Amino acid sequence: MTDGNMINHMTPIDEIAELTAGSGSPFDVGASADLVKAITDRVKAEPQRKPICVIADWTWVDFRVTDKNRTFFERKGVLPHGVYSNHVVHDELHRANPGERIRSTVLVNFRDDCIFETRNTIYILQGPGKRLPMSAEAFLSIFF
Repeated sequence: MTDGNMINHMTPIDEIAELTAGSGSPFDVGASADLVKAITDRVKAEPQRKPICVIADWTWVDFRVTDKNRTFFERKGVLPHGVYSNHVVHDELHRANPGERIRSTVLVNFRDDCIFETRNTIYILQGPGKRLPMSAEAFLSIFF
């Protein structure tokens, strides 16, 4: 995908295929595997903590937004990003087994260069990942 205009003409199926195939630009955030336990322990000690899901082989998704849907995200108190992983390391809620895929909902907060927080889950990004633009509709339609 070298033509930026071509991305806007992709069908949702094309976008999902690109995401699940591991497309995207290198995105060097994420904790090294040897730091994940310490980060997990720190998050577990937080008041009002959320379930934790550690993911590797992940892709940060930037939703393509217009002024109209940007306002929608802002009113909902979320940011136009999601995260997808081809490899769950550990999921406290057992929504996915180790090695399986998972998709987040939308971002509420990103901190410490590795903690991707949604309304219901803390995703700890392990290792480097990728970054990919796509439509929110295509991303949020993915189910496993």
